[in-house]
Amino acid sequence: MNRLLAVVAVLAVNVSSAIAQLTAPNPLNIMIESLIYSRDIDKDLGLDDDLARNLWLLRDEYKASVEKAYQDAGLNPRDFPTKMTPAEQNIYVRIKPRLINDYRLKAAALLSPEQTKRVGEIAFQLRLHDFGIRAFLEPAVASELQLTINQRVDLESLNQELQKAGPAAKLRAEYLDKATNLLTDEQRGILNELKGREFKSRFLAAPAGPGNRN
Repeated sequence: MNRLLAVVAVLAVNVSSAIAQLTAPNPLNIMIESLIYSRDIDKDLGLDDDLARNLWLLRDEYKASVEKAYQDAGLNPRDFPTKMTPAEQNIYVRIKPRLINDYRLKAAALLSPEQTKRVGEIAFQLRLHDFGIRAFLEPAVASELQLTINQRVDLESLNQELQKAGPAAKLRAEYLDKATNLLTDEQRGILNELKGREFKSRFLAAPAGPGNRN
């Protein structure tokens, strides 16, 4: 039964993969939105003081533009989602994606190609930390790894097993190891390339979860 549910889940992912590709977060988003990791990212990239300062100014500008957009729309972020109408929710969730593209381009213009590539590696490591096995199943990652249908089903089964096992933060590393063992040697090599060298941050010792990145 669990494997059948996993097959259904994988088929659903395949059907919606084009949409998922369009909505997947751009790695450079972390250069703009991440507050907790920003100093560690800047240090990892080896930014000089002027460049680090310019990125901080860019982050502050983005934050101010988002707050102004909420105010102009008459929205209070604290009201999301329970105190907003469906129409207000729709406006709210579109504000950040609409604004961040311009700031992402500005951030990219400040970085070298090597630094931009490294940001992608860090972003993937953070997604592994935050979302565990689900990061393997993201369409772009699954495509890079060239996962077979059987591997996708097995990974989805592992993910469902993890969700039922209890607090994910305590078991995530163990299940990531299990997920990695499902890969071929070639796929593990690709996975290591996607991750790059280890990103070090004291905040990675905190319990994993989507809310820990901002």
